[in-house]
Amino acid sequence: MKYFYKTKFGTFFIIPSYDGVELWIKEPSGSEEKLGSYPNADMAADDVYMCATGYTDWDLQIDVDEPYDLEEWSKLQ
Repeated sequence: MKYFYKTKFGTFFIIPSYDGVELWIKEPSGSEEKLGSYPNADMAADDVYMCATGYTDWDLQIDVDEPYDLEEWSKLQ
C-alpha cells in the first residue's frame, strides 16, 4: 500500500520497498528526496508526526498540523 500526506513543505509519500517501506518527500519545486527506510508504514508515519524525518524544514516547524497516525494519510492505489 502507498500513502501520501500533503503539507505546505511538500508531499510526504510512504511507498513499499523490498524489505519494508521508504519515506519520501516531493517538494513544491518538484524535487524529491528519500528520507529513510522503515520496517513498516506506521513507523514512517510516526517519524512524520514526531517531526523526526531528517527533512529540516519539516522537522523544525511548529505550526503545522502533523498527521497523528497513518489513518490521517491518504492511500494511493
